[in-house]
Amino acid sequence: MNRYDWALGKRPSKKPIEEEIIERSKKKTSAKKRRPSGENAPSFTERGPVGFEVAADLQAMHGIQAEPENEPFESNPREFLINSFLSTAAGRMRLAASMTTPLHQRVNYESLARRVFRVDPLPGGATPIYDRLSDIVHLNEVGVAVRGPERGTRFIAPIYEISANPQIPLTQLRERRFDLIERAQDLAVAQIVAAENTGLIALLDEATKDSCVTVGSLAPNFMTEEFYRIELQNLRVTNVLMNAREYGVVRRWGIVDQEGQRAQISRGTLGTMWGAQINISRVVPIGSIYFIAEPQTVGIIPERTFMVLSADDPMTHTIGWNVFEQIGMFCHVNGVAKLQVTNG
Repeated sequence: MNRYDWALGKRPSKKPIEEEIIERSKKKTSAKKRRPSGENAPSFTERGPVGFEVAADLQAMHGIQAEPENEPFESNPREFLINSFLSTAAGRMRLAASMTTPLHQRVNYESLARRVFRVDPLPGGATPIYDRLSDIVHLNEVGVAVRGPERGTRFIAPIYEISANPQIPLTQLRERRFDLIERAQDLAVAQIVAAENTGLIALLDEATKDSCVTVGSLAPNFMTEEFYRIELQNLRVTNVLMNAREYGVVRRWGIVDQEGQRAQISRGTLGTMWGAQINISRVVPIGSIYFIAEPQTVGIIPERTFMVLSADDPMTHTIGWNVFEQIGMFCHVNGVAKLQVTNG
């Protein structure tokens, strides 16, 4: 009789039970010395009635199924914690609070407006008052570009609100199609950055409405003249904004120092020309090229609030977050120039 029969409770009638136990204990001690190691070693999960362990192959041989172990964490502890937070309203509020800082950093990095203008964080209760160096174009309380004021040496920048509300259906939550936190952050950043860049283009168009130069075909001498116009104001061009079509023409000239860092290329900075960064974005209209002076002298983005709140919608069976910010945006007219190209 082998040990598997003994584990199943089969005992021979020739020997008393006490003698069998002593004999099995001696065989168990000798078996430990020659027990295989590594992947071929049997795995023991339960303890038998006479003190030795029942192997997994014994369970498979006789159709015995062991109960699965209750693991405290899933294979990915991060997903386990996120799912536990998503299951309650208080947990979703904690997730919203944890998303504020990384989402704010991503907006600062990816926004084209924050790249060409200086961001000025406002403390609580502070009034956004700035010196007026020349004619000013700003975004009003509803985000529309207007001129003014025409007089005075001080200027109070209006503050307006930009919000994004990424929503994720509960069905996708159960399907686990993607990382929910990453997906929500991607949607929120895309909407916030798009709103800021749209306001930037409207601001630049209003600032260059009376000074825009229109040419038929793009040539290096036309761009040199725009650099010269800003340099006459004792300023230096540090950023050039254009569409991919115009950049294809400029790149063939061979005067662009191509950017080699992948991080810079991914956010649209493809090179430098005459000391100015060339930024490519699809929000720039085709045929328009903008020349912008130093961020600290041409424009400012006062930022009062950046916050993430939990915003679920039970009627549509979705969970989500509300990301909103209170900012302003203005620029001085003498630090901006525009070149309009009619033919590609």
